[in-house]
Amino acid sequence: MRLINAKTLTLHEFFSKPPPYAILSHTWGDEEVPFQNMQELARAAELQGFRKIQGCAREALSNGYGWIWIDTCCIDKTSSAELSAAINSMFAYPPREVEFFSAEWKNLGTRTGLEDFLSEKTGIPKAALAGESLSTFPVAERMSWASQRTTTQEEDMAYCLLGIFDVHMPLLYGEGSRAFVRLQEEILRRSEDLSVLLPGEDTDTSREARYVSGNPVCLDLFNSQAQYFTSGK
Repeated sequence: MRLINAKTLTLHEFFSKPPPYAILSHTWGDEEVPFQNMQELARAAELQGFRKIQGCAREALSNGYGWIWIDTCCIDKTSSAELSAAINSMFAYPPREVEFFSAEWKNLGTRTGLEDFLSEKTGIPKAALAGESLSTFPVAERMSWASQRTTTQEEDMAYCLLGIFDVHMPLLYGEGSRAFVRLQEEILRRSEDLSVLLPGEDTDTSREARYVSGNPVCLDLFNSQAQYFTSGK
């Protein structure tokens, strides 16, 4: 995997166990810095997204972490094999700590301290946020957690759920809604829970079923520019 040195902002590749690092999860905006631009920092610094990298690096260093991982620039998205491997595996690295920040890097709180707010806004039970095994929750309920998510690529609505269901499947951009059908098929191969096939109803009491029937679209926490910083690797 590739990590960014929090002091120099240069990319380094690790072929064995990486050093402890922090992760930035964020809402993508204009002029994000791709992997290719990180080869020339002067060029990368011209893009708006570079400020996010700098902010993440500062927070990491202040928390004692010398390395950071950011999806926009640590994955070579021109390689379909690398992109597929990254998306299929990234859920396997759950952080011990999560801190939320505004776009101006004001600390908004931790996952533990904000669990009531997060549960209310996302519909995710506090037990799940606290680390209870996701397999204990019905399939349709887990689907509902992403009921307000939006993605630029239609296929990403299915691909972003792979880790929640412990499913691995190849990424085929261009397949459109077929990606969600393949996701359901993979879930059914691994589980006897048929709630994923429930028809949806537009009522407050059918949250889980409503996700499956409609267009799955994640609530941006706090505002469209909110982001969170995770550590503990």
